[in-house]
Amino acid sequence: MLSFGKRPRELAWYHAGPMLFGDWGTSRLYVLGIAFAATGHESLVYVLAMAGVLLVVAGAYTVICRAYPEGGGVYAAAREQAPVLGVIGGLLLFADYTVTASLSALDAFHYLGLPRPDLFAVAALLLLGGVHFFGPKRAGVLALWIAAGAFVCYLVVAAFATPHLGGAQLDVPHATPAVHWTRLVHIVLALSGVEAVANMTGIMVSPVARTARRTIWPVAIEVVALNVVFALAMNAATIPEAELRGREEDMLRALAEHYVGPGFAKGASVVFALLLLSAASTAITGMLGVQFSMARDGELPRAMARLNRYGVPLIALVTATIAPVVVLTVQNDLAGLASLYAIGVVGAIALNGFATARSRRPGIGRRERIGLYAVAIFMGAVWVTIGVEKPQALVFAGVVLGTGLLLRFGFRSYRAIARPVEKVPFPADAPRLLVATRGDTWVVDRAFDRAIELGAPVVVALLREASFVFGERRGEGLDPALDPEAERVFAYARRCAQDRNIPVRTLYELTSSPMAVIADHAVTLGVVEVHVGGSRRTALEKMLRGSPLEELRMLLPDDVRMIVHRPPQRGVAGAA
Repeated sequence: MLSFGKRPRELAWYHAGPMLFGDWGTSRLYVLGIAFAATGHESLVYVLAMAGVLLVVAGAYTVICRAYPEGGGVYAAAREQAPVLGVIGGLLLFADYTVTASLSALDAFHYLGLPRPDLFAVAALLLLGGVHFFGPKRAGVLALWIAAGAFVCYLVVAAFATPHLGGAQLDVPHATPAVHWTRLVHIVLALSGVEAVANMTGIMVSPVARTARRTIWPVAIEVVALNVVFALAMNAATIPEAELRGREEDMLRALAEHYVGPGFAKGASVVFALLLLSAASTAITGMLGVQFSMARDGELPRAMARLNRYGVPLIALVTATIAPVVVLTVQNDLAGLASLYAIGVVGAIALNGFATARSRRPGIGRRERIGLYAVAIFMGAVWVTIGVEKPQALVFAGVVLGTGLLLRFGFRSYRAIARPVEKVPFPADAPRLLVATRGDTWVVDRAFDRAIELGAPVVVALLREASFVFGERRGEGLDPALDPEAERVFAYARRCAQDRNIPVRTLYELTSSPMAVIADHAVTLGVVEVHVGGSRRTALEKMLRGSPLEELRMLLPDDVRMIVHRPPQRGVAGAA
C-alpha cells in the first residue's frame, strides 16, 4: 500500500529560527557592501528603507505561514490558484536558488581572499553536489553551528564598532524619486531567504501560526538591527571612501579588520565563508525540492523525481549542481550576480503574496488581504524595474521560465498517477511484523523466516529520507514507480510472500523523518516486532548521515521489539 500520512511535526521555533537566520542573515555579507559601493555615505538611508520593507515582508509571511500550515512556499500557494501559476512560482524560486548558490559560493572565496574565487566556487559547488548525493542528514545540524558562530562574530564586530558610530559621516541623498527607487532596488536582495520559512511550515510544531511568528520576528529584528549598526559602522570607518567602496565583496571582513583587528578578521572570515557555503548547500536542497515537487505533480518529466537509495532525485541533483555552475561561468561578478538574484526572489515574493491574498483559506482578515496585495504590487514594481534596469536579469528569468514551461508543455502526458492501496486481508488476532528496508532484500528474507515461526502477516516498508520535500498535500503521494529500487524490493516481497503463503502489504513514503514515521506506523499497525538491517555504510556515509538505529530504538514503544539483522557476507545467498 501507499502511505501518505502527515509528517511528524518536530520543528520548533528555536530550530527553525537559526535555519532561517542561516538563509536570511547571510545576505548582509554582500548586501551592505553593494549598498555602500552604489551610494557611499548616503547608504544608511537606503539600508533603513530596506529595513522597513523587510519588516513589512516579514509580517506578510507570518500570514502566509498561518494560511498554509502544510507548506506555504510560492509553488504550493500559487498552485491553488492555477497549476501554471504554481509552475511559474516554482521556476522563479528555482532561479532564486540557482543564483543564491552561485553568489554565496563566489562570495565565500572573496572572504577567504583567494585568487580566482570563481574557480574555487565552481569546485565547491561540484563538491556540494557530490555530498548531496548521499542526502546528508547531519548537514542541517552543522549549518546551525555555523550560523551560531557567524552570529557571535557579528556581535563582536558590532560591539567593537558601536563606540565609533557617533562619528559616522551621513550624507542626505539629493536625487529624483526615480533615482531613489533604483538605488533601493539595488539592495532588495536583502529579502533573500524569506521563502525558506514558508516551506518549513509542513513540519513545524503546532500551532504553526505561533511557531512561525516566533521563528520570523526574532530573525527579522536581528537582521534589521545589525544591518543598521553595520551601515553606521561603514559610514564611521576612517578607511578612505574609494577603498571602502572596493570592498563590496567582503565588507564585513573590512569592518572586522578596522574595528577589531586583522587576527579576528581572518578567523571571522573563515566562519563567514562557511556560512556562505552552507547557504549554497541549502540552495541546492531548495532546487531539489522545487524540481521534485513539480515532477511529482506531473508538471515536469517524471524522470526528475526518480530517487536513488538515499532518497535523492538524481536528474534533479545534476540540474541543481550544474545550473549555478553555468551561471558562474557566464557571470562571475558579484554585482552582476546580485541583479540576477533579485529578479527570482522578488518575483517569488510577489506571486506568493498575490496568491495568498486571493486564496479562500479561512483565517485571513480583510486588512491582511489588503496588506498582501500591497506587498505583491510593490514587489511586482520592483520586479519590473529590475527587468528594465538589468536586461541580463530579464534574460535569465526568461530562460528559466521558458525552459521550465516548455518542459511542462512537452511532458504533461507523464503526470504521475498514484497507485491504489493494496487491500490484503490480515488476520485480526495474528501478531504483525514490520520490516523496514533501505532496499536490501535479505532483510525481507530474515523477516519472513520469523513470520513463519509466529504465523504473522508482514508489512514491508521502504521509506526514503528527503529534507527537500516541499508542502505536503493530503491524499496525494509519491508513486513508488519513481523509485526503481522500491519497485524491485516490493516485487521480491510479493513473490516470496506468495511462495510462503504469508499475507504481506507494502508501504512506501518519502519523509524528512523516516525513523519517526517507522515508529508511528509500528504503533498504528499494532506490530510486535520491527525488523531492520544493520549498517553497511562507509565511514564517509556514517559521518554524513549518522546512525538512525539508535534513534529508532528510542522512538519505539517498550512493547515493540526491534530486531537488527546483520548484513550477510558478500557472495552469500540471499544477499541480493
